[in-house]
Parts: sequence; structure tokens; C-alpha cells
Amino acid sequence: MLLASDAASSSNNLSLLPNGTFIVELLIFIIVLGVMAKFILPPLQKAMDERERTIRAGVDAGEQGNVEAQQLGEQRRAVLDEARARAREALDAAAEEAESLREAHDLFQPPDGIVVPRVYQDYSTHRVLTMEFIRGLHLPEFLATDPPQGLRDRFGTKMYVAWKRIYDAHMNYADPSSGNYLFMNDGRLGLLDFGCVQHFDAGERELIQLSLALLDSLDTLRQFLRRAAGATDSDLENPEYIELMTEATKWTLEPAAAEGPFDFGSDEHLRDGLSRFSALARKGYARSHPMWLYFHRSVFGLRAVLYRLRARVDVRAVFAVR
Repeated sequence: MLLASDAASSSNNLSLLPNGTFIVELLIFIIVLGVMAKFILPPLQKAMDERERTIRAGVDAGEQGNVEAQQLGEQRRAVLDEARARAREALDAAAEEAESLREAHDLFQPPDGIVVPRVYQDYSTHRVLTMEFIRGLHLPEFLATDPPQGLRDRFGTKMYVAWKRIYDAHMNYADPSSGNYLFMNDGRLGLLDFGCVQHFDAGERELIQLSLALLDSLDTLRQFLRRAAGATDSDLENPEYIELMTEATKWTLEPAAAEGPFDFGSDEHLRDGLSRFSALARKGYARSHPMWLYFHRSVFGLRAVLYRLRARVDVRAVFAVR
């Protein structure tokens, strides 16, 4: 009975073990999984990762596109705002030029031989400035006629008279270029383009009076530099600063200090002015009140025109007329 019982138990245990077919199928499945893990899954994972990156890139691109679109919109608005501001400035500039023309026109009488175009207000708007037509030659055409020295001198004197008359009216004709003068056949001088005219306020007029005092003596130069150029105690104690400022001031005043007609056709005079003011700029001594920027623009502009004209002008006599 024991032998029979053991035989039955062994038979039951053997029935719980997998048969041969199952083991073969299991081995094949394991092999297939290994092949897939090694040869199929990596490319598939790579393709899925690439697809994910593509989708993410598309999303990022969309977000970036939205940002760029927003930036472009802001830039467009900024450009439009700038264009509107420029347009308003242009309209304001036209109105200011018309007013400057009217003010300058009233400064001269027929005996002066200086003509400023009359503004036709009825035909002018904020967009259009209509003024009197003046017939004459610009500087290159005038010089091409080989004018005699006397005629050059008379026109040069009228240029200085016009500059001084406008200056005395608390304005600065700050763009005296060759294109803004007309040499008329009857000997009169035409003034054009009043779009760059500086109007002096009360404080600037006070500085002008200080500058005029330098015509009599340079003893007040230090006081002038402190007020007009923002000179500090350190600047005024600097010999180099004082020397360069003194030389530049002397050059500016040289025509008015000369006895009799001053020869603006001198190469040396124009070259000295450029040299002295360049030295100030190189040394960093260019600090000054903003009004002097336009003042020196008018000074160098006028002297450049007079140099080309080779005019001789008694500037002291012009300045003596009040």
C-alpha cells in the first residue's frame, strides 16, 4: 500500500510540471522579447522621441510666433507713434519758420538792401508755407560771374549786418549756409530758410551780454566761463583749460577786434579756428551752455561763406551800430 501511495503522489507531482510544448513556447516568447528589446524597440523609441520633439518644437514655434507677433505689433505701434510725432514736429516747425520769417522780415528796411521773403498767410497752412519768390544767384553761380572785390565786400558786409540785426533781436540765424543766401542783380542780399532760428530766453540774453563784454576786455573771461560754460573751480585753476579757452575766444572775437576791414578770405584765420576748437574737443573741454552750440554753428557757417566769397568786412563798424 505504501508503494501504491508513493506512486500516486509522484504521478500527481509530475502533472503539475509544464509539459515540453509549453516550455518550447515560453523559450520562443523570451527569445522574441529579447529580439524586440534589442532590434525593434530602440528604433521605435527613437521614432517616438523624434515625434515628441517635433510636436514640442511645433508648440514652441507657435508660442514663439505669438511672442514675435506681439513684438512686431509693439514695433509697429512704436513706428506709427514716431511717425505721428515727426509729423507734428514738421507741422510745428513750419509754423515756427513762418513766425521767424515774419519777425526777421520786419527787421529790415529798403535802404538796408537786405530782403527776407514775405509770408503769404492766406495761402499758407500747417502743411504748406507760401512766401514771396526772390530772384537771385546762389553763391557758386555768383562766384562764377567773377565779381569784383568791391561787390564781394558789399555783399559780405550785408551778411554781417543781417546776422547782427537778427542777433540784436534776440534771435540767432543758425544756418547761414551758402544755399541760404541769394545775390540779387540789384545788389540786394536775400535771406532764405528760417527753419533753424534760435530764440533767446531771458537767461540766454544775460549770457549774450556777458559775451559782448569780452569785446572790450578778456578780464571777464573767467566769470563768463563759469556762467556760460559751467566751468568749475578746478577748470579755472587749470592753466591748459584757460589757455585753450582764451585762444578760442580770441579767434571768435578777432574780426570784431580788427581795425578796419577784416579779410575773411584768409586761409590762416579759418585754419586757426578749426585748430583751436579741435584742441578743445580733443581735451574734453567742450562743455558749455546748449545755446552756444547753435551760436558756434552760425559763426563757423557765416565765416565759411565769407571765406568762399573772399570778402573783407569792417566788423567793428557793423558792431558799433546799435
